[in-house]
Amino acid sequence: MSQPSYTETAFKDFIGEQGRLQLQATTFLKQEFALLQQHGLSGCQSVLDIGCGKGELAAMVAMLTGNATVHAIDNNAAFIQGNAVTYRSVENLHFFPLAAADELPTTYDLMYAKFVFQHLADPAGILQQLKASLKESGRLVIIDVCDEWISMDPAIPPLQSLILKSIGVQQERSGNRLIGKQLVNLLKRAGYTNLRLDLVPITTEQIGIDAFFQLVFSYRANFSTNDVDLPALYHQAVEKVKVLDHFFCTTLICCVSGERPL
Repeated sequence: MSQPSYTETAFKDFIGEQGRLQLQATTFLKQEFALLQQHGLSGCQSVLDIGCGKGELAAMVAMLTGNATVHAIDNNAAFIQGNAVTYRSVENLHFFPLAAADELPTTYDLMYAKFVFQHLADPAGILQQLKASLKESGRLVIIDVCDEWISMDPAIPPLQSLILKSIGVQQERSGNRLIGKQLVNLLKRAGYTNLRLDLVPITTEQIGIDAFFQLVFSYRANFSTNDVDLPALYHQAVEKVKVLDHFFCTTLICCVSGERPL
């Protein structure tokens, strides 16, 4: 499996990015697990988490699905080592580095990738690789975003510029922050069948403006890039929102899945 664009060197402050990931995991963990259940997790005996990060969702899947064997992979070796220690008591959960992905010992009833496909240079090729690791009628679930689905009222010009510039930065690294709107057609072209799609709104009303900015926007100012405008744009947007009586912003999380045909 090819290396994704999400690496430690992609950020000026990777420790800060880990904090954002932790906030993301604690904020949306139950919703993500519910999406997996809706897309076929119940009854699965073998599950693969692709891009497991700190392992919170993989651990929940392992602990709440009974006897299912859960494998989890990530390109960050430190995450994998830490997860193996943190979750050592979860006997049906096993962590592997990305380099060992081609040597995983089984095929799977269900595989899922959360916020991974936006970082892949060749998502179509990866879909073909993953299909070979699914059992017949096994299902692949992809959770991701499309920055075109971010909307706000009132408009904040520095925030709009930050969004556009960060789309470009990720594209330069062979990533794609518009991947969410493309996933259905990518799965169809790769031969997956019985597709299911859910769009989940995340809003400032749900989680608060501060958390929304941290989760959806702050990491863009943390990109390791020569474009010095990114941190300035982020802080300008924060200051503008602070003086508003009311501000609303929303984005959509895309969850799409498909089966390997018989």
